[in-house]
Amino acid sequence: MAYGRSIVAVVLVVIGALLSAAWAISVTAVRSIEDGTAGDALVASVLESPQSADVVADQVIGALDEALDTPVAQAALALAEQQVRDAVVTVVSSDVVSELIREGGSRAKDRLLDELTDPDRQPGAFVLRVDLSERINARLGEVPVIGGLLPAIQLPALTVEVISAEAFEDLRGLFAVMKTIATWGLWVAVVTVAAGIAVSRRWVVFGARALAGVGAFAVVLSLVLGSMGPSALAGLMPGGRDGGAGVLVEDLLADVALEPITHTLMVLGLVVGAGAGIWWAAVRAARTRRPGRGDDESPAGDQRRDEPGAGPVDLRTTSS
Repeated sequence: MAYGRSIVAVVLVVIGALLSAAWAISVTAVRSIEDGTAGDALVASVLESPQSADVVADQVIGALDEALDTPVAQAALALAEQQVRDAVVTVVSSDVVSELIREGGSRAKDRLLDELTDPDRQPGAFVLRVDLSERINARLGEVPVIGGLLPAIQLPALTVEVISAEAFEDLRGLFAVMKTIATWGLWVAVVTVAAGIAVSRRWVVFGARALAGVGAFAVVLSLVLGSMGPSALAGLMPGGRDGGAGVLVEDLLADVALEPITHTLMVLGLVVGAGAGIWWAAVRAARTRRPGRGDDESPAGDQRRDEPGAGPVDLRTTSS
């Protein structure tokens, strides 16, 4: 029976430690998504990637080739194609367009949260659309030699599949779970650890050890997460880097939330560890103040020990 109580106590403390770590991760991840910092990082990484610039450059060359109706103009475009491409890449990566991207990204990050939490959303990819026609046309007019010959063009909106349909559905379910853990996880962890301590046979000593174990686990987890790169962490997630958890780690949290997560875990571990130290110091102090068993320091006790007859009775003496 006592052995079974010890096992139950340890299991409850381990569950509490896991829940406390899950809370620290969830509360930081949910906050970064809700305040838009994760969405901003995702939008910026997509729109400023070389792949996006190549897509826009191909669209521009194709649109200009159709718009130029004279052989001379088309020949000039062929000679200056690299200059046009460079101009497009400059536009996509310039500070001016970064501002335009932030405006589009602001709507995108709001839509990201809406689509993550919308119960009526149909399954599908999370797609980003940004119109760059005005900025592109302004920059093309500055291209040396042929800038004045290039007509204004209307480009289709840059459409990028940011998160695949399957991964986004996984991410929606994961976000709902993390939202619940962020709200209730810490309280459940505290109750679980307290229950484990209460079940233990020697709860006074076990309590300090339990808190020390929870604190050490949080600190070690913080160090491990901090030492691993986002790609390595994403690869360890269920479904790998292409799954919902992998996308969450590598695309949404890597640049903006991984460091706050490790910081939260470290603070949690140090606080709980300090609580274990205080608990243990209180136990030691209580034991030091408490008189030892069998030590009676009262005068009456001394007198009883010194009185004749206080010890064993000698029957031979009594009979005589």
